[in-house]
Amino acid sequence: MTSLKNFRWIENKKLFLILFVVIFVLKFPIMNTPHHWDSISRDLPISMWIKNNNLNPFPRIENYNGHPVLFYEILALSFLFFGESLLVSHLVVLIFSFLSVYFTYLLGEYLYGQKVGIIAALLLLFSPLFFAQSGIVQIEIVFTALSIITIYFAIKSELVWYIISGNLLVLTKEPAILIIISILIYKFMKNSKKLLIYSIPLFIFALWMITNKFVFGWFLYPQSVSYFNFSTSLLLTFFERFKEIFVWDYKWILTLIISISILKFYVSGKKIKIKSLLKTENFVFLLIVLFINILNSLIGKFFLIRYILVLYPIFFIAGSNALNYVLKKNTIIIFVTLFLIGLFINRWEGNRTNSCGCELESNLEYLDLIETHKNSTLYIETNFPNSTVLTTWPQSRELTLPFLGYIKSPVYVKTVSEELITCTRISYFNGSLNGVNLICYSPQAHQPEKLLEIIKNLNLTLIKRFEKNGKYTEIYALNGLLLI
Repeated sequence: MTSLKNFRWIENKKLFLILFVVIFVLKFPIMNTPHHWDSISRDLPISMWIKNNNLNPFPRIENYNGHPVLFYEILALSFLFFGESLLVSHLVVLIFSFLSVYFTYLLGEYLYGQKVGIIAALLLLFSPLFFAQSGIVQIEIVFTALSIITIYFAIKSELVWYIISGNLLVLTKEPAILIIISILIYKFMKNSKKLLIYSIPLFIFALWMITNKFVFGWFLYPQSVSYFNFSTSLLLTFFERFKEIFVWDYKWILTLIISISILKFYVSGKKIKIKSLLKTENFVFLLIVLFINILNSLIGKFFLIRYILVLYPIFFIAGSNALNYVLKKNTIIIFVTLFLIGLFINRWEGNRTNSCGCELESNLEYLDLIETHKNSTLYIETNFPNSTVLTTWPQSRELTLPFLGYIKSPVYVKTVSEELITCTRISYFNGSLNGVNLICYSPQAHQPEKLLEIIKNLNLTLIKRFEKNGKYTEIYALNGLLLI
C-alpha cells in the first residue's frame, strides 16, 4: 500500500496553486450569479432543508430527487459555517471544478507524461460544457471530480485514497456504481488479489440503498427508476449520445486525431492484442464510456447534456495522448492545443431562442437567461411589489425565494394549472385570473406555451421586455393594473 506521504498533491504544490488561481480568476465574475434551473428546484432547497434540520441526511422535502446526499450535506455545512450566500455555494462548486481539472492533469501525467496531463487539463477547463457547469451549483461537477479522483487512485493502486474517494463517489450519485464496477472489472483482468477491498464502495452503496428502504420505503428513487425505457429506438439514442460525447463542440477534431493515432499504431506494426488491452488503463476508460453511455441512452427523453460531463476528463486525456503521439513536435502540439481552446471559447456564447433553460447550460448561454430573469424580477419587485404574478417554473421560485439571488423580498405568485390551459374560453380565463396583475413570460422557462396561450387569448398588453442574445423575458399587465 502506498504511503500517504507520497500523496501527489504535495509533490505538485506549485501547479496546484497555479491551476486554482487560474480557475478562480476565470470564474470570479459569476461568483455572485443567481442560481439556475435544477439548483432552484432541488440542489439548493434540499441543502437548505438539511441545514435547517440539524444536517439530517434523510430529506423530507417534496423536491428530494433520491440522490445520495453527500453534495447536499457539503452545501448545508458550508451554509451553516459561512452563511447562505451565493458566494459560498459557488465557491463549493469552484473547488470541485478545480479538483476535476487538477486530477485530470494528474491522471494524464501519470499515464502519458506531464505534457499530456497539462493539455488534457486545459482542454477540460475551456470546454464549453465544463466551463458552464463549473459556474452552476449542481451535482454534476462534484460527481465528475470524485469520479476522476477515484479512477486516478484505482489506477495507481493507492488503496487508502481509493476507498475514501470511492465511498464519497457512491454517496454522491447513483451512476457512480458504474465507475466502481468498471474499476473492478479492470482490476480483475489485471489479476488483482485485492478485489474485495476494491469492492468496498459497492458495499457502502448497498448499505445506502438498504437504509433508504427502512426510511423511505424504496431502495432507489421510484421516479428515477421509471425513467428507464427499453424502446426500439434505444440503439439510435445510443449513437446520439456518442455523437454528443465525441462530436459536438469541435470535439470531432480530437476524435479524428484519436482515430489517426490508432491507425498509425496499426501501420507501425504494433497491433493491439485483446489480452493486453484488457489489462491496460484504456480498458477501464472504454468500460466507463460504454456503461455511462448505455445508462444515458436508457433514460431517453429525461437525459440532460450535463450527464456526459463525467466522461470529459477521460475523453480529453485520450485525445491529448493521441495529439502528442500523432503530431510529435512541441510547436505543432502547442499550436493545435491553443487552436482547440480558441474553438472551445468561441462556443461559450450563442443565440438560441426557444431552447429550454436546461439546454442552455451546455455553454454560457444560461447566463443570458439568468440576466433576463434577474432584470424582470427586479423590475416587478421595484415597481409592483404588491402585485400578484402569474408565471411558470422556474420564475415562480425566482420571485418567491430570496436566497436564490433574484429578489430581496418575495412577490406573490400564482402558477399556471393544467386545468386553466386546457380551457380556451376567454371568459374562463378572466374568471380564473381574478387577482392576477402581471404575467411574467419567458420562452426558455418550463412549459412556456401555457402562458403564451393565455397571453394570446386575452390579447394582453406588453409593458416590459428584457432581452439578451435571443433569450428574453416579457411582462404583461391585466385586470386594470395601474401602470407606473
